[in-house]
Amino acid sequence: MKLKFLLCVSVFVFSGGVFSSDLSSICSSPKYSDALAGDLVVHVAEVPSLAESSVEGGFINFIKALDEVYKYGVINVRVYPYTRAIYGVAQGDADFSLPAAFNPKRVDPLGNVRLSAVSFGKVSMVLYTHKDSSVKVADLGGQSLKIVAVPTLWHFPVFRANGIPQAFNLLVSRRVDGVLGAQEESDYVLRDPKYKDIRRQHYGDFDDVFIVQNSERGQLVECVLSRSVEALRSSGRLADIYRHTFALFRYKALASLSLSSFVAL
Repeated sequence: MKLKFLLCVSVFVFSGGVFSSDLSSICSSPKYSDALAGDLVVHVAEVPSLAESSVEGGFINFIKALDEVYKYGVINVRVYPYTRAIYGVAQGDADFSLPAAFNPKRVDPLGNVRLSAVSFGKVSMVLYTHKDSSVKVADLGGQSLKIVAVPTLWHFPVFRANGIPQAFNLLVSRRVDGVLGAQEESDYVLRDPKYKDIRRQHYGDFDDVFIVQNSERGQLVECVLSRSVEALRSSGRLADIYRHTFALFRYKALASLSLSSFVAL
């Protein structure tokens, strides 16, 4: 199948959602058959190296693989800044979005979008702080701390920035206390010598999931994604995507980092 792409720019704040359960039982219903879904639209968040454009990157390769195993339509791909990507799902302009991470400590109110029960991998989250800072992972949630992060994930107040470079710029200028970000894409940006005063602390590992509409259409799309991801997983292709794309990406990022930037908890 041929994918269609469009690169756009905008901003939106996440509206909340819930995490569904017992997905296999739900998806066994005929009303959630792949044949009823038709063409799909995915809004992929711009991520350094993984989805900087609509033609290449780890997440784009993943969507292309999903498109190949999904036989009842075309997956149309559009690339936006993170919050704008979610906005498209909330407004019904997109069927799903990625990436997102499931934090079991976060409980969202019922909204028009939600995190999927479908996981396609794992993501390590890292706390980035200035080398002279005493802030530790255990300190997060303190009222006096200014932490920059994507607000859709965390169970404590955070501030939003327009991308990882801006977040790191705020950190090196000591205008915020820390940045919480996904390891691969954040470390990729951290290669820049101007961020040499930033250190890293492992926060935790989370499931990589999708964002879908909190509706019957969203449930249908989630079932489509569940079966497509399982097809990739059972064939070994999902592991290959992670091995050849994400592992290489991680190697490129870490190869240029000083060992002094790693801090034991």
